[in-house]
Amino acid sequence: MNESQLIETVQSLEDYRATADALTELWEHKSKICEQLTLDILVEKRGDPQLQATAFNILYSVHKNQALSFAKTHLAQVHPYLLGTIIEQLAEDVAIVNENHNLREIVSKVRNFLDEKESSELELIKESVEWFKETFVGQNDDAMRNTQVQKIRNPKATLPESVYNRFIPVFRLQKTVSLF
Repeated sequence: MNESQLIETVQSLEDYRATADALTELWEHKSKICEQLTLDILVEKRGDPQLQATAFNILYSVHKNQALSFAKTHLAQVHPYLLGTIIEQLAEDVAIVNENHNLREIVSKVRNFLDEKESSELELIKESVEWFKETFVGQNDDAMRNTQVQKIRNPKATLPESVYNRFIPVFRLQKTVSLF
């Protein structure tokens, strides 16, 4: 499909799987409209939670600060599945948390948000929450600013298997496609 057909597929939302595939293809081709389409899906809560999670992953890859801004603003309103995706992306980026003020800020906000939630509210994303908490255990805002965090080089070794299996294509894509 050409870019205009892909855009039409995304905007129509007739088939969420086709929409996710079209978004991914636009991302792979570094389409300039991809960022706006993903943001529209997220802000307008278009599609199902899985499509929104795909949109967040793509937005996070295309424009991390825009994705962090979305997460910061909409954290309390997102579906648990999307929340799981957000916290997985944050935990995956533990190596750069000290380098990005927005990332440190949202990690702190998410940590506080998760602490306020009942465990029953987070049951759907229990493994992701545990991974996030283990990743950022004991790191207050000062610690995140002042300590060096080791880079995660092998995501399979550090992720719960169920989380890793959901993101195998993303990890492979990140290794083979330059996003810059």
